Amino acid sequence: MKVVLQPCGNKDSRQHYVDTIENKVKLADHDELRALVEAELFPSGEAAVWGVTPGKNNTNVSKYNKASTGDVVLFFKNKELFASGVIAYKLHSSSLARRLWGVNSDNMTWEYIYVLDELKNMSISQKDFNIAAGYKENFITQGFSVLDDDRSLNILEIFKLESEVYTNEFNQEDFKQAVKKFDEGTELNKEVKSTARVEQGYLRNYLFKNSKVSNCSICHKEFPVQFLIAAHIKKRAHCTNEEKIDAENIVMSACRLGCDDLFERGYITIGDGGTVERSATKTFTPILNDYVTKIEGNICSAYSKGSHKYFKWHSKYHS
Repeated sequence: MKVVLQPCGNKDSRQHYVDTIENKVKLADHDELRALVEAELFPSGEAAVWGVTPGKNNTNVSKYNKASTGDVVLFFKNKELFASGVIAYKLHSSSLARRLWGVNSDNMTWEYIYVLDELKNMSISQKDFNIAAGYKENFITQGFSVLDDDRSLNILEIFKLESEVYTNEFNQEDFKQAVKKFDEGTELNKEVKSTARVEQGYLRNYLFKNSKVSNCSICHKEFPVQFLIAAHIKKRAHCTNEEKIDAENIVMSACRLGCDDLFERGYITIGDGGTVERSATKTFTPILNDYVTKIEGNICSAYSKGSHKYFKWHSKYHS
């Protein structure tokens, strides 16, 4: 997950911010954005939209291509980081850009477009940002840019900006390499965090596919995905490498409001056929008893022929 720097200090950009971020774009009014309505990514039918020009000698194009869904965009003006958003969708469309913003004095339009979600207003001085990013204190954000992994990781952690809904789209080979690198260990803490992010991002993408809501596999209730864990059925520390990369079977969606902890600690297990069963050996207080009574007998939606062996391991481990 990367950080994108977006200056917003000149007359055009300030007006664009008002036109298409503060006042969101009606998606159904534009053929290029109608897919977002059909995918129900924005239930209100409106979204914040931003774009950048190709730049002189197309200098912005390669930068734009480095940005992905899940990356965090930071807006700057008057030596201040004043807003952030998460990239939910990217598209290249000169016609859409002309309708939204027209053209600039060089007859360029802001055709390299991204749609933003999770907008936040903030007030962070350029100096404080520079310290977090590892820049000199007098650095001024002047051009559109995409930061490298190390700087991005520092900024996301320090300012708590990472999205819990959108994740970068990692392919299976990225996932396998991240698992291998994580297990081999490294002396650099930032590398551990980076590889763990790839692994978790891949698993969350597999389960939720950037949906904003989904269901717990155990209680079946629907939650915002911030309240759902990509939970290993068999404890990760006990998995072989082949088991760790078995994304189709090794993880399930478990809610933070009870099911994840109950399963993790063995208060509930999944029996043959996928039935949620309570532990016969754990101590239940009245509130725990009430909760488990409501889910006992449910059929776990993650149970399958492929996941059976992992649930079997879990039951045996906690017996």
